[in-house]
Amino acid sequence: KDGDGDYFSTQNAGNAGGEIYWGGDLGYASDVWVDGRYVDAYENFVPGEKFENHPTSSIFIKTDLPLVKYKTEYKYNYDTGKYVSYSTVTSVEIKKNNVLFNYSSDDNIWTASYGSIENGYAYYDKIKEFVEKGQLDKKYLDMVTLTPDEVKALKVDRILMLFPINTLFMI
Repeated sequence: KDGDGDYFSTQNAGNAGGEIYWGGDLGYASDVWVDGRYVDAYENFVPGEKFENHPTSSIFIKTDLPLVKYKTEYKYNYDTGKYVSYSTVTSVEIKKNNVLFNYSSDDNIWTASYGSIENGYAYYDKIKEFVEKGQLDKKYLDMVTLTPDEVKALKVDRILMLFPINTLFMI
């Protein structure tokens, strides 16, 4: 059996957005590790694939995700004649969510995709900025990234030969 996209569809996948879901109803996975299996660029489950053959593919898992709310103020800088933005964290909430992590070759890490984070909350870059400015604990940045060691520990290729039985992710 090869998946044609429907094998990997779900109505309950959270809001991973258009990156792997069209409208949130009919799901598809493309060049991504899902539920211990590899799904290729044509949305087919590929039996026997190992992580070492696709080490930079995206990873889709259910995990805790920080929802960082912030406000931004703009102040006029008389020296430059331009407005400067200043952002401040107003609240942080942790929510279990389905998250698509995309590989960043610049940093050799996977970061939570924009589509995985609800509108109105800080994305990876903004969370990183808040951590660097001392406004946010580094643990929140760690929650939106996966290091190579963390990916190895996830055993993303743990189900090499089993075909999906149901039409939903088992996460």
